[in-house]
Formats: sequence, C-alpha cells, structure tokens
Amino acid sequence: MDIQRPCGPVCERCRNRKCFRKSEEGCLSLRSGPNVTAWRYLVLEHDPPHGASEDEIEHRARLWISLLVQLALPVCAIYRSGGKSVHGLVMLDDGTGGLTQEGFRRIREVVLRSLVPYGADAQSVTPVRLTRMPNCHGRRRFQTLLYLDPAPDPDGVAITER
Repeated sequence: MDIQRPCGPVCERCRNRKCFRKSEEGCLSLRSGPNVTAWRYLVLEHDPPHGASEDEIEHRARLWISLLVQLALPVCAIYRSGGKSVHGLVMLDDGTGGLTQEGFRRIREVVLRSLVPYGADAQSVTPVRLTRMPNCHGRRRFQTLLYLDPAPDPDGVAITER
C-alpha cells in the first residue's frame, strides 16, 4: 500500500486529500457532520479567562472538577488538556449505539443552559468534536488523566455518590 497516495478526492477549497463528505462550510472533510452516524460522547470543556493568573487558573480548574464529579451524568473521564483547560468526557450512549442528531441537540441545549454559567466552553459542545486523548502528549504537552471510568453508570449517578 502506497501511503503517499490520496484516499479520496481533493477538495478544491482546502486541498484536503483525505476527504469523504462536505462540511457545513462546503469543504470535503473526514470530520464533517454527515460522517457522524451516532453521538456517543460529549466533551465538557472549561477554559479559564484570558490573562488569568496561574493561581486563578488552578482555582478555576479545581472548581470545574468539583462540579463535574457532582453532576448526575455518566462521566467517563476527567483530564487536563495539557494547557489551562480541564475536560470531562460524558457517555451519551444509552445502549442503543448513541444518540441521534436530534437527541444530541436536546442534550446540548440542556448543557449550554446549565453549565455555561459555571464556565463550560459553549464552543466545544458540538456534534463533530475532536478531543485530546488523556495520558498522551499533544502539542508538546502531556494530557494528564485525573479520573477514568470505562463503564460509567448510565443513569448518571454523580461520581461523589458512587
């Protein structure tokens, strides 16, 4: 197999050679909404405000982690992104293989209404979302795993109550 050979058509706009479907912007992409068949996970990301001091960043990270462990959601993992943000990975799969697009939209509305006032990054709550993997190096920084539960309670019992 020739690794240099493109596996799909070339997008005229972005010149991406590993394309399958058109994104909302009109570019062909592997990471476009039409390529998603089910929504199994949701990333809850918290970024401190720009210009925050190191002490404030750490304080806000601890508050965000405290909030994540008290949520009645099936939290799979909590990890630092290698920078200033803390991510919570929430399982959305209800045993049927993941949520539909409409189901994801309903969850998104609840998350935005409930968690953005506490520091959730509204821009990160999207149906097509890449996330950094914990316990790996990304952008030359280590993504630190803080909590892992590969099979969280699907009823969403808070971590503190388990």
